[in-house]
Amino acid sequence: MSTSQIDQLELSSVQVLPGGGGFMLEVRTPEQQSLQLRFSVATLYQLMRVLPRIDAALHQSVEGLSSALLAYPVIDWAAEHVGLDGGVAISLRTDRHVESGFAFDLDAAQRFCRDLGAAITAAKHAPVPHDVVSLAG
Repeated sequence: MSTSQIDQLELSSVQVLPGGGGFMLEVRTPEQQSLQLRFSVATLYQLMRVLPRIDAALHQSVEGLSSALLAYPVIDWAAEHVGLDGGVAISLRTDRHVESGFAFDLDAAQRFCRDLGAAITAAKHAPVPHDVVSLAG
């Protein structure tokens, strides 16, 4: 199999394959050549796991940041009751317009809420670094 190097691709479209067995990405080369890439559902989950790590590695190499996974500001969210067992679903959208959804059973939702509340309380009482100047009067 021969390989060629393509330096830049632009995402053109994403389609779910018939029957839900996977998805297809259509990308375009700088010469406007269209390439179709088909992926299984298993590959989708692999990509979902690895892309945040790639994002963090790219930021670390460019900006010298920590190798820890990055956390982007959330600009929009929704929470709603789902299912008959009292479950809760939340969706979050970051400033990069990346959306993530999560489902909790009722017990997990209550633990999450408690942990989030504790983190908010800790953040409110965190000491202000000495090099930060307050502009409050």
